[in-house]
Amino acid sequence: MKVLDFGRAKAMVSLTRTFVVRMIALLGLTALPTAASGQLLYGAESGSNSPLYLIDSTSGRATPIGEIGVGVGGMAFHPMTGVLYGVTAPDDPNTPRNLIQIDTGTGRGTVIGPIGLANADISDIAFNPFDGTLFGWSEKTSDLITINLTTGAGTIVADAGITTVGGGLAFTTLPQGSTHNLAFLMGDGGNGALRLVNTDTGQTTVLVTSSGSPAPGYPIAAMKFRPVTNVLFAIQTTGLPNSGSPSSVLVTINSDGVMTPIGPTVPRLDALAWSPLSPQADLDGDQRADLVLRNVKSGDVAFVPGGDTSLHVISAGVPSAWQIAGVGDVNGDRRADLFWRNTVTGDVGVWLMDGAAVKSTAVIASRVPLQWHIVGVGDLDGDRKVDIIWRNTVTGDVAAWLMDGDSAKASSVIASTVPLAWQIVAIGDFNADRTADLIWRHTQLGHVAAWLMDGTTVRDIPLIAADVPLAWQIIGTGDLDGDGKSDLVWYQQDTHDVAAWLMDGASVLRTPIIATAVPAEWRLVKVQDVNLDGQSDLGWYDARILEFHYWVMNGVTITSGNVTGGYFSSDWQIQ
Repeated sequence: MKVLDFGRAKAMVSLTRTFVVRMIALLGLTALPTAASGQLLYGAESGSNSPLYLIDSTSGRATPIGEIGVGVGGMAFHPMTGVLYGVTAPDDPNTPRNLIQIDTGTGRGTVIGPIGLANADISDIAFNPFDGTLFGWSEKTSDLITINLTTGAGTIVADAGITTVGGGLAFTTLPQGSTHNLAFLMGDGGNGALRLVNTDTGQTTVLVTSSGSPAPGYPIAAMKFRPVTNVLFAIQTTGLPNSGSPSSVLVTINSDGVMTPIGPTVPRLDALAWSPLSPQADLDGDQRADLVLRNVKSGDVAFVPGGDTSLHVISAGVPSAWQIAGVGDVNGDRRADLFWRNTVTGDVGVWLMDGAAVKSTAVIASRVPLQWHIVGVGDLDGDRKVDIIWRNTVTGDVAAWLMDGDSAKASSVIASTVPLAWQIVAIGDFNADRTADLIWRHTQLGHVAAWLMDGTTVRDIPLIAADVPLAWQIIGTGDLDGDGKSDLVWYQQDTHDVAAWLMDGASVLRTPIIATAVPAEWRLVKVQDVNLDGQSDLGWYDARILEFHYWVMNGVTITSGNVTGGYFSSDWQIQ
């Protein structure tokens, strides 16, 4: 197998350049309560033009990101790629409706192609979360349609035989094997019906009649289920555009059809979309984070499913020269895979996983020089497939392999001769642009810095904080407060305190202490979401009683302590 080229890049990016220092209060505050905000909620208006908005799901307040360039009548995130799609909704009814792709960083919309159906007025769109089919609802023709993501062309599934004014379309996001294939439709607001949609026939069944509407009889413009929690959010129009005073309200709708207003939002909000759940170490595809373990004596590899305590052996007696170098979804099937490195030959391999079953194995590259170390995996290019990040322990060079399944589609040196005193200590998405960023620590001075990435290009390298005491160590990263941005978890080696930096890009919003004087026998080994609330939890291994347990977190507040995740001998190491 061809060894990928690690040739030097022409341009040098160095952490030793002049920084704009952002000094912050370092780990000296008492714990502060943090409100959960879940995944990111986006919105857009219909009409001649609209910004892409970030919507506060607790108040309805909208913050513009950037101009889309056209009004939008429906939006949805692709569940596999994380790409945001929309359908245009201009004021002129004779203007063709187009499928567009929307950049969540800038708001800019790019036309893919026309829907192309006569009289189609698409009020909302939604993806089937388990096969990626894009559906739309045409309120004028009462048609359920599918939309081609390459051309934008619409295809009629069937005439549903009902009439709606507006209409929100949404799929549940429950794990596969549950009610994962259910689509819901709702048109009129007060006394309107919440309907179950058969996506094969287009026919609908009334589930409940709504109540509690802030504007009875006015239309539902859009609706989407929040990932994992499956709370149904919707936009109800409370003043029509032609009335001269358009207005909209963000609401939730429960299983009995009861609508609860959250708050007013931008006047003509006609599109709503929740960002997909951030990927984590989920081997079996149930959206729960799993544990991967390696037995240091036998070489056995095992996993513990999220929400379970039983250990399932994946493979027995794997030679000790092969070490697990990373866990993440490399082929886009929403199941985490295992990356391997041979510490003798330098070979790099991957196991493509489905729960405890190894679907296939492959050598990605042979005889990669041992001075190159895999420091971690993360999705650098935003294709929902993790990539391999490398560090040369002799030259200081940093490189990446952009992965597509069991092959590297590209390799690149990100930066050359970065001083070895700087070490990569965390990989995560710190600015919610759906691509991984790198956090660095100076091992002598304690400085903390970030590389905000765009693929293999370093967009910015701000210093986050200077002179952080070396007794404080970064031991994990995860989204503690549910804002879609990774945060840093710290451990004080002398006092055994645990703290967090709640991050917004390279800015530290808060530095609360989570707990003080944690027993010295406890090791914090995982930061991941165990209860599917969109907020990371903390996983500990207690060496005294050989127990793995979680602290279930709400932001930086421990809501449940010592939730058992299983008992494992010290021969088992959590990867």
